[in-house]
Order: sequence, then structure tokens, then C-alpha cells
Amino acid sequence: MSRLANLPAGVSWMLYAALGLLVLTLVQEWGTDDTSRLTANGTSSTMLRWSMVVLLAGLGGLFSERAGIVNIGLEGMLVLGTWFGAWGALQWGPWGGLLLGAVGGAAGGLVHAVATIGFGIDHIVSGVAINLIAPGAMRYMSSEIFVGYEGGSISDSPRVEEFGDFTMPILAGGNFFGWDSPN
Repeated sequence: MSRLANLPAGVSWMLYAALGLLVLTLVQEWGTDDTSRLTANGTSSTMLRWSMVVLLAGLGGLFSERAGIVNIGLEGMLVLGTWFGAWGALQWGPWGGLLLGAVGGAAGGLVHAVATIGFGIDHIVSGVAINLIAPGAMRYMSSEIFVGYEGGSISDSPRVEEFGDFTMPILAGGNFFGWDSPN
């Protein structure tokens, strides 16, 4: 270790990166089948699907920064939108969940806007407060609302069995003003 401490910082970081690549290569080569490889199609598509929420939150943060607002509370707004979306889907179906999820996330943004612009609170303080209050409040709401349903708990929304079929005209087939779009 003393030899690594004597190296310049750039060289030691390059060695750490090379070691990380070696570990990733070994993990990929010792995988049991093609589906467990890091570069498999399923792995890449799953990674893109799971990271989409974080990418969209980052895009929202970019728009906030361009408008001159430091929005640290994006994660709290995501929690608000997720909880209200689950509750809306439970009460009124998928469209109600989608609408109420958007309203819940926008309510977090409204709280941030009123706090920072209306009351002059520091942007960082307001964002951190939203990040701390939103998960706690939604966990409390889950304990009050979701626990009464079958499959619902303080950390899981209840399962909604039947949403029905949904087709998006033009994108996934269906009738669009008399024209049958391909599936």
C-alpha cells in the first residue's frame, strides 16, 4: 500500500479503474449462462428501464437549474408522485393513478416554489426538507391507507388485479379516427 500512496493521484485512480474493469470482466466470464452476462440484451434493456425514472428526474433538475432554481428536492417529489399514483390507481384505476401521480409530484414542486420564492427560504434547505418530509409522510399515509387492503403494507401498495386492456392508437395498434394503425 505504501507504493500506491507514493504514486501521483491520476496514476492511482487509473489503477483502481483497471482493477474495477478486471473484476467486471471476471464476473462476466464466470457467469453461468448468456442471460447473466453484463452485456446481454436483457441486462441492457432492464438497466435502461430501471434508470428511466432517475434520468427523467435529472432532466427535471436540469430544467430547474436553467430557470435559476436549485431543486434538491427532486427525490422527495418522486416519492410524492409515486405514492399518490399508487393511491389513485387503487381508487380510480390506471388513468386516475397517472393523473394523481402527476398532481402529487407537482404538489411537491409547488411546496418548493412557495417556500423559496414566496417565503424566501434557501433553495437547498427547502429541497432537503422536502426530501426528508415526503418519505416520512408517505410512509405514515401508507400505514393509514394501504394496510387495510389485502397485500398492502407500510412499504407496499396493494396489488390491483385487473386494469383491463389498453391500446395506444398509432403506437401499438388500434383505431385512430377510422384508420387502423399497425400493431
